Amino acid sequence: MATVVSAQKGEPTSQKEGAYKGALAGVGARPLEEVKAKRYGETTQGEVNKASFVRTDYAGDLEDGVNRQIDFENSLGYIALAVSAHMDRDTGALPGCAKFFRAMSEKEFGDAGKFMAFQNTRGGRVQLMAIPMPDSDYYSREKGDALYAFELALSLQKLNLDKLKALHRLADQSEDYQAQDFVEDEMTAQAGVIKQLGDYVCELKRVSGDRLGVFRFDEELAG
Repeated sequence: MATVVSAQKGEPTSQKEGAYKGALAGVGARPLEEVKAKRYGETTQGEVNKASFVRTDYAGDLEDGVNRQIDFENSLGYIALAVSAHMDRDTGALPGCAKFFRAMSEKEFGDAGKFMAFQNTRGGRVQLMAIPMPDSDYYSREKGDALYAFELALSLQKLNLDKLKALHRLADQSEDYQAQDFVEDEMTAQAGVIKQLGDYVCELKRVSGDRLGVFRFDEELAG
């Protein structure tokens, strides 16, 4: 009969390290040693790590890119809010368009929040920047209020897609697969927004110069 010999543990080197002098014979994986080598979230007793407890393999360029995307999403939300206010004025009087752009503003601020949550999840630091003041007038004598505003919104959303592509390239360069998946989901949603705005621009071009057509378009948006 084979004799079973219990592994004997050595004395701890210190209460702080919690490691043992001796090792179990035949054990290949040593996760405690690997963790100690990588120094994940290491802190001095009684102090908080000012970097991050959760950060691992998160490139600085990618962290900066996420902060720039947060800033851009907030800027888009601010512009959409300004457009909504313009449409709600007595000189605009397009309540459906005002409702649509207010919802778009909330979506953009929500998207900024998603990137902020991602930044914190990866151990980055969110740095909010000043948002430039948007225009207060969104009217064109040639195109009117609605078509001008929706063409502007379409152009801004296309620009946003380009920003997301640039962010995805940063994630690809650093081989950050989690960031790639996250940005790809945002790009898919962005393509849907562009399609919706493109459809609206097409509809408004069809009724260009027809005030009744614009009124009915706005009525549909108002629900």
